[in-house]
Amino acid sequence: GDLLLRDVGSVLKQDDTPYLVFTPFYRAASQFKVRTPQTFTHKNLITSNQDSDNTISKLEKIIPDTTVIKGGRSSGLKILQNFDKIVDYNVQRNIPSKPTSQLSTHNRFGTISIREVYKAASKFFGNDHSFISELYWRDFFTHLMFHFPHSQKKEFQEKYQDLKWSHDKKKFEKWSNGMTGFPIVDAGMRELKQTGFMHNRCRMIVASFLTKDLQCDWRLGERHFAKYLIDYDPCVNAGSWQWSASTGCDAQPYFRVFNPWLQQKRFDPECVYIKKWIPELIDVTTKEIHDIEIKPLDSSINYPTPMVVHKEESARSKLMFKVV
Repeated sequence: GDLLLRDVGSVLKQDDTPYLVFTPFYRAASQFKVRTPQTFTHKNLITSNQDSDNTISKLEKIIPDTTVIKGGRSSGLKILQNFDKIVDYNVQRNIPSKPTSQLSTHNRFGTISIREVYKAASKFFGNDHSFISELYWRDFFTHLMFHFPHSQKKEFQEKYQDLKWSHDKKKFEKWSNGMTGFPIVDAGMRELKQTGFMHNRCRMIVASFLTKDLQCDWRLGERHFAKYLIDYDPCVNAGSWQWSASTGCDAQPYFRVFNPWLQQKRFDPECVYIKKWIPELIDVTTKEIHDIEIKPLDSSINYPTPMVVHKEESARSKLMFKVV
């Protein structure tokens, strides 16, 4: 099929057990030749519906346009034909202010198959490019879910199934509404709510913040993403959240906690992304935004003060894992 590069159950270790670490999985899976996409010869029986077209036109006039990607196969094919626009992928993939391919949404809805993406990417970048390895992360998480279906709702690592996660509604609401007082976190959450999309670097930052700075249950975040993401994939979403929460397979070690202040300085140094999604900070200098941790903004600026002290919460999170 076109859901994956390799069918579930087809990439196993020599003892016929599934891979639990991405790198060896990737090495094994990439040894197989990816089947060439076949042209679909059937045509749609209905190519247009005047009533539906009129209804859509009326809705477009009254609903604000926050579209970040156009749907449909023709739009997806245009992206594949313009791979030269993401030639600096290795440089730009961690910069949230830079555009992304948006192909994850087309994969999600089947308008472009993963094998078509692979074919175009390998032709343009070469088979050893990081863009190709990112495609295999999708396979990895899906294969894991096939072998370990409990990881959709429970911690993959059994030893962490008794972690005392917080379900504090006020904390979660501040996070979900982009009102934490941590600009890079809030920008990501606001982008998600307004567009249904979030840059991958920010997905990792906000997930780490919810689970490590607020110690909130990763399932709360997983459900929130499921509600808003236009490229939502249950296997990838759960796998990614468990990676950030340090409870999953081949996950981020619990003692490595993203520092949101350092993340924003490194990946949004000029605050281009932050100011795009947080208009309250449009007239605040870059230095003032990066220094919020040590020097709160003037009270006249309508933006919340940081809801927690990162260093303290990071230590609290590490202890929570350590005592299990």
